[in-house]
Amino acid sequence: MPKPPGDTMGLRKIASPHDTFAAAAELILQHDPRPGDRAPTETELADSLRISRQSARRTLDALGAAGIVADSRTGAKTLRRTGSGEISRFLGLVLKSENQPGKRDFLGVRIAVEQTSVAAAADSARNSDIRALRGLVLRMRKRSVTPAEFCRLDVAFHLRMAQTAGGLRESLLDGLAGSIHDEMEQAFDEDHDWESTATRLADEHEHLLRLVDSGRGAKASNFVSRHVERFYARKEGRHDG
Repeated sequence: MPKPPGDTMGLRKIASPHDTFAAAAELILQHDPRPGDRAPTETELADSLRISRQSARRTLDALGAAGIVADSRTGAKTLRRTGSGEISRFLGLVLKSENQPGKRDFLGVRIAVEQTSVAAAADSARNSDIRALRGLVLRMRKRSVTPAEFCRLDVAFHLRMAQTAGGLRESLLDGLAGSIHDEMEQAFDEDHDWESTATRLADEHEHLLRLVDSGRGAKASNFVSRHVERFYARKEGRHDG
């Protein structure tokens, strides 16, 4: 499960308690654990993420409260479940903690999940996956599509991509889906030219699908990061204006 203490696994140094949220998600994704695997200890989590023992303990407590980790007979913590319901509860508990993450932390988690999803999907997508994803893009392009329908299709596209990748990526993105949908719905409500925005987003989804279908995982990973960042940047720009 976790690497030896002191190994940072390529993660960025934690700049604030808020960053623990995004870093913990990245750590889970990197190891793609299964139920029954040993969970990281408090010391290992603190050393790996470069956070305090107190923050590590709070993170493990949240994992336990969500039913993801449990104490084994030997006293060590093991992963109990890794389903979307448990991940959703974990994300909710962390979001409600006293060190509540901001939008940048949420964005960091989403991008980490999306990047690993599309990279893995580029290696494992079947024809049926590509057909399903293409069908969602075609429905996005219908002239009769409403903002609410487009939001559902957009979230469904990203969830299907994570499902194609498999593992904890699907569970993590499913846990974020409600917040993603709410952000999109708010953005469309405030967008006076949402049809143009919808066309641009559909174009970007189609381009991402072509990258995945052709097996270009690295390019797909870079593109989905820009795709998500650009959406939130435009949304925040409207607020600033």
